[in-house]
Amino acid sequence: YLETVYSRCQLIQNIFVHGDSLQSKLVAVVVPEPETFLPWARKITGDAQATVAELCGNEQVADELLAELRRLGRESKLQGFEIICSIYCEVEPFDIEGNKLLTSTFKLKRSVAKEYYRKQIDDMYRAINKK
Repeated sequence: YLETVYSRCQLIQNIFVHGDSLQSKLVAVVVPEPETFLPWARKITGDAQATVAELCGNEQVADELLAELRRLGRESKLQGFEIICSIYCEVEPFDIEGNKLLTSTFKLKRSVAKEYYRKQIDDMYRAINKK
């Protein structure tokens, strides 16, 4: 349900929302939608030539994208614990054959995604817990 709500954001094409039973907050891996994300993120950075990869690695862009997702969550009347607290911006779209994160019916393989992004998930939780 949460991924359905957050996937309404026009700036992203894929999202994997993860909640850990030992953590009180949600994190997410997002894949930008280049057509909408590039002009939006380039305006934030002022760099008209920046690539999706460069923009994904830009902390200011990631913070703004997180703010957009959080706003969408609040507008959609999600509960506080359903609001994403941190994101990892991924350049590579989720797919069936490459990273094998999707089933043949294009559904996210959650357990595969959790292992695939284990380091990024752990890093996000570490950063959240330092605050």
